[in-house]
Amino acid sequence: MTLKALSLFAGAGGMDVGVTNAGFNVILASEIDPHACNTYRENHPNTIMIEGDINNNINEITQLKGIDIVIGGPPCQGFSVAGKMDASDPR
Repeated sequence: MTLKALSLFAGAGGMDVGVTNAGFNVILASEIDPHACNTYRENHPNTIMIEGDINNNINEITQLKGIDIVIGGPPCQGFSVAGKMDASDPR
């Protein structure tokens, strides 16, 4: 039985490669950046991509049933020591 994964803040899908290699089937991904979405679609043609702000797509995402694992790389620019560490950064 293949376990099902949901990928949030998916970017171009790098994390999803590892999850797929670990035996999961990433059935749905969500990403706001259109360029990253295009790259993701090229690399993961069998995964449904929901493009846009996750806040606007949350109802569609939460309707998904039978998910075994949720993965994600949420933006952290406002908190990262590699950046300005500005907690007011909306990302």
